[in-house]
Amino acid sequence: MKRHATWVFLCGCLLFSGHPLLALRASNQVPPSMHPAVKLLDAQGESVLRSGRAVSTMRTCGNCHDTEFIAAHCYHASVGSDGLVAPGQAASGRPWDIGSGLFGRWDALSYGPSQPNLDVKQWLIWAGGRHVGGGPVRSLGVELNCFLCHLPSPDQTARLQELRAGRYEWAATATLASTGIVRKTANGWKWNPTAFTTEGELTDSFPRPRPSSSANCGLCHGLVHQGASPLVFPREAPDWGLETKGQIFSPQRLKDSGLNLANKEALSRPFDVHAERLLQCSSCHNTLNNPAYFSGVARNPLLHLRFEPRRLSPGEYLSQPIHHLAKGHTPQGNVARYLDGTMRRCEHCHDATFGHDWLPYLQRHLAALNCESCHVSYVYAPARQQTDWTVLRPDGTAVVAWRGVRGEPHQASSLLTGFHPLLLPRQELNGTRKLTPHNLVTIWYWVAGDPPTPIDLALLKKALYQGDYLHPQIKSTFDTNGDGVVEATELRLDRPDKMAAVRSRLEALGLRNPHIRGEIQPYSLHHGVAAGEWAVRQCADCHGRESRLTRAMALADYLPGGVMPELIGDANVDWNGRLFVDPSGRLMYQAAPAASGLYVLGQDRWRVGDFLGLLIGLAVVLAVLVHGGWRIHVARKVR
Repeated sequence: MKRHATWVFLCGCLLFSGHPLLALRASNQVPPSMHPAVKLLDAQGESVLRSGRAVSTMRTCGNCHDTEFIAAHCYHASVGSDGLVAPGQAASGRPWDIGSGLFGRWDALSYGPSQPNLDVKQWLIWAGGRHVGGGPVRSLGVELNCFLCHLPSPDQTARLQELRAGRYEWAATATLASTGIVRKTANGWKWNPTAFTTEGELTDSFPRPRPSSSANCGLCHGLVHQGASPLVFPREAPDWGLETKGQIFSPQRLKDSGLNLANKEALSRPFDVHAERLLQCSSCHNTLNNPAYFSGVARNPLLHLRFEPRRLSPGEYLSQPIHHLAKGHTPQGNVARYLDGTMRRCEHCHDATFGHDWLPYLQRHLAALNCESCHVSYVYAPARQQTDWTVLRPDGTAVVAWRGVRGEPHQASSLLTGFHPLLLPRQELNGTRKLTPHNLVTIWYWVAGDPPTPIDLALLKKALYQGDYLHPQIKSTFDTNGDGVVEATELRLDRPDKMAAVRSRLEALGLRNPHIRGEIQPYSLHHGVAAGEWAVRQCADCHGRESRLTRAMALADYLPGGVMPELIGDANVDWNGRLFVDPSGRLMYQAAPAASGLYVLGQDRWRVGDFLGLLIGLAVVLAVLVHGGWRIHVARKVR
């Protein structure tokens, strides 16, 4: 009997240790690629080893895949260039925007190119690190770069160097620099002969294409961390996903990271439970015609079908995989709005009737709240709060204020305190409204001309500085304490005389009607998901006096030029609350769910209902008194 129990135990250990998911988690390795050997071809269809020319992804991958079809069905390549409009007609409401995507919609955070006659080369220098090639830059010779998403270690740095140097045809080749297939020499890029077989195919010792991983997505979209090494913030380049939302996609537990988190030892939860459970970005953001995912749960589903059998065969899919990825419905996801809602949401994978038996009125909560409202209730990393382009630092960058950190966010000594996101009603595609967590980023900048456009930063710096030092007129006005040094807290337009000084300098440079514009950009939060005990479970958190639903969020430490910002025009949220300046001069926003038709028990008051309830209560008391008094009176008469 003991032998039998021991044998069962050992077999169980072998069985579970051999489970592919557990094996991957334990080894933390990417499974080997099943892709056949690749022959790298140049634009003329010759082997790059023989020609020595740059690799062409369209010709190389086009041997098996319909690359022209893929490039035409990929909004990561078109980035809105296929939906341009006349200046001022874009959904953002800005007079200079000519589109809703990365190409045509001005990015106020990074101060991208904004003129209506957008220069493609200038745009590529600015957006190359967030664009996969093709689309609007195909005319420059920059092809859709398959290597960025389908190799485990693409060299983004080398690729950007080629793009910024104008060597566009070599950008895809440079992406392979980290693999050892090619190297850069004083005479240009040289292919490594040992990486190829005699037939010109890559040998097995070099990486082959594979399905994209979360690390590939993280090159553009946010901080993705995998592996056992402690997570730290990158220093080499801005991470827009992290800066705007403070979210990190990693299975690592917060207490095991290299971040200086407040109360760190108690944070035993992972950064994201979906990353911990081995999901990839493509698990939700799948290609739209992938037969493994196509089941009719996306936008405009066939509700009368339990199963959709009409799907592509694997061969058909591999030939023409649509590279439009399934999208959610967020205020920041402006490109390809017609695809909003094609992504699976929480309810498509999870049955909320399980695990929520403690929650009263479950269906009412599910109708009013998106799951993230309770499962992304706190953000532990810092995010942008305020970006001020009305003045510049000596290096030409904006003055930025952060939430969730004491000090500069990328300094190891800064304490990361985190922040509570703001719950705002999001306008869903079916016409309903659901509360969803958001970070609000405020941006101020100068515009001039008629119609107005953002002024060139080089002109603004020329107005503020002489060489590396502030212009004497600016310095004397900004040095409010008279110590001869303009400190960081003084480099801001928080007084009328500072505003007038900068405006006069801009007018002297020939700008007409320079004035300040302020806007608020919401960013909805859908990653950094917590499970179980880390989700909101206390009723008082929402239904008490200090409700999360009406908690005020600080938007700015000061108002540049005294200009009150406005919500950007293409945000799909209900701006139902009020902006106000608190006694310390901070700009605050306080949401009002009742203005969107959400009545919160314990928090909101319905005056008519309260009055009727009071009348009914008084009527009951009066009836009891009359009834009791009458019975006492009758009893005395009987005696």
